[in-house]
Amino acid sequence: MNKEKDIINILVIEDKEDYKKYISDLLQSQDIIGHVCVVDDEDKISSAIQEYYIDIILISGNLNNQVTSAICQNIFLKHGDTYPIIIISHESESRSVPFSVSESLTKGARDFLYLNDVFSVDNSQVVIKNKSVLMKKIIFWYNAISKNRIMLETISKEADNKKYKTLGNIDNYKQSDALFIGASTGGIRATISLLKELPDITVPVFIVQHLNKDFENNYCITLSRELNRNVILGKPDMCINGNEIIVFPASVGLLVKKHSKNIILEEYEITRGHRPRVSDVFMSALKAYVRPISVILTGLGSDGASALSSFHENGAPVLVQDPKDANAPSMNVEALDTGYVNFCGSIDKIAFWIDKITK
Repeated sequence: MNKEKDIINILVIEDKEDYKKYISDLLQSQDIIGHVCVVDDEDKISSAIQEYYIDIILISGNLNNQVTSAICQNIFLKHGDTYPIIIISHESESRSVPFSVSESLTKGARDFLYLNDVFSVDNSQVVIKNKSVLMKKIIFWYNAISKNRIMLETISKEADNKKYKTLGNIDNYKQSDALFIGASTGGIRATISLLKELPDITVPVFIVQHLNKDFENNYCITLSRELNRNVILGKPDMCINGNEIIVFPASVGLLVKKHSKNIILEEYEITRGHRPRVSDVFMSALKAYVRPISVILTGLGSDGASALSSFHENGAPVLVQDPKDANAPSMNVEALDTGYVNFCGSIDKIAFWIDKITK
């Protein structure tokens, strides 16, 4: 990022005047424009989002405060799929964040920090102790969202004429024995939409969704409620039975592995990239199952794309959500650019083909 040319517009929502000043000073010290709002003024927040060309929303506050919690949830619901949201929780790590907030965070927030990661308080004086930890997250998401906006603009301009080249022949992949879903930004809603179209799926479903490790349990609870099905968070050495829905955690690296006559989850070390890592899990799927299905839904980045040539070589189908329908289409476009995608379309059409080739 070239700081001489780029200005990052950050909407800072803070429930304490003291910390509002320090966050504003921190941003200014890094040549970043921050529009600071008081958290209990929803009208001001909404008008600021509309008035300024906002890149990132930064929420800093006591998430156990009822007013803060309610406003956070409204922001996630209204803006979580449009803007990266970074949370600085004023709770210490030993205190739990309320479930209602953490459930919303799984749907909207991109990153989570505790106050003592950035600030320290000495004799009631607030001191910025670690600029870099926050700045790295801000710059990462600014670069990611900028790339996504450019891609969305390009896709929008080409939407009427653009036809993505696919291999076709999806009908030839019958008797597929497992479903692997890879997703990132915007993927939680997309995954729920897809699985709601597949209430009677007869094969195991594995979800590889980029997550914050603090909210992986609540993500499973949200999926269970939305789908009215049991959703299990994967653990090392877990044995896969029947048509379960398994979520890969962010807290520990897991792969699928064939062990004797069983399929188990095996622990491994994630050395790079997001957690969990789509490409790594997809590659392990080819060793554990005869003909697994890989599905790429919405997301920033390129995770998953590097595994698709192996799916093609092993006679396993690859389906990708149409970038025009994706909230963040870069994972979709990167997958399509490999040339190994069998089908690209809307979520309901992807569900149609999954249902057909798993029977």
